[in-house]
Amino acid sequence: MLATLLGALSLCAAQTQADAETGVRVPLERASTGQFLMDVRIDGEGPWPFMIDTGASHTTLALPVAEALGFISTRDHLHAVQTLTAETMEERLGIADMRFGPARASGLNAVVADVAGGEIQGLIGLDALAGERVRLDFPAGEILFDAAALAEAHGRIDPVHGVAMMEARVRGVREPVMVLIDTGSGFTLINSALARRLVREPVTRMRIGAITRSAPSAAVEARARLDRLRVGAVCIQALGAVWADVDMFRALGWADRPAMVLGLDLLQHAIVTVDGPSGAIRLDPGAPALTCAGGGAAPS
Repeated sequence: MLATLLGALSLCAAQTQADAETGVRVPLERASTGQFLMDVRIDGEGPWPFMIDTGASHTTLALPVAEALGFISTRDHLHAVQTLTAETMEERLGIADMRFGPARASGLNAVVADVAGGEIQGLIGLDALAGERVRLDFPAGEILFDAAALAEAHGRIDPVHGVAMMEARVRGVREPVMVLIDTGSGFTLINSALARRLVREPVTRMRIGAITRSAPSAAVEARARLDRLRVGAVCIQALGAVWADVDMFRALGWADRPAMVLGLDLLQHAIVTVDGPSGAIRLDPGAPALTCAGGGAAPS
């Protein structure tokens, strides 16, 4: 439905502010699974294609990358890691120097995991963006570094969980809907507390896998339609979403309140700004069809 709505429109629109803004623009690559990638160098080694993941608090290395950096897996020291579908136990590796585009992150306590597939070799988590102001312009296929500080935010990097959150409004749902902005998820997910307020339709039984092989898959119950969705400065008349009570909802304390994981089915048409120093998040339309009437935004 979203693709049909946007099919005849240009996806190269951006914030008016961005036109006059200086900074360093770096093209993003697109994985076959839809996620956006950029090259990363660690301690002088690489480059490796890493996915930009606003749903990940910590940077993650695929095991082959960690081994290229001298890591030897013993499974003696494991740490709890929350994935979309489950909490798993993984090893860690300290990173002294990580570079991507003009940015540099140091002192990271990265997760080492068995990343599914060979196309994505790691995740750039929000810990790596703590000192950066970046604009993820997905319609333009680029990331802007050294973006201006946000004058108005729609959400924040949660200080407890370290992921990007905001609130949304959906027709037929009286209370605000909690939203995880997840550039690592290919599609939008909703929990039961939201699904039971919406029109639902059955789907062929399927399961949602995680990017790490150690995390189990989750069952999809049905699909539902989000009418008049308003999140940040993005508005859309209707968006289809997958109903699946993934473990992330429990981990964030959202199991019993309407909540969603906003994925790339919508975010690929939007602009996500991350102000690492302040912890602020902003979501703007990347196409005219997503612009809210009057330019208003959902409450944060």
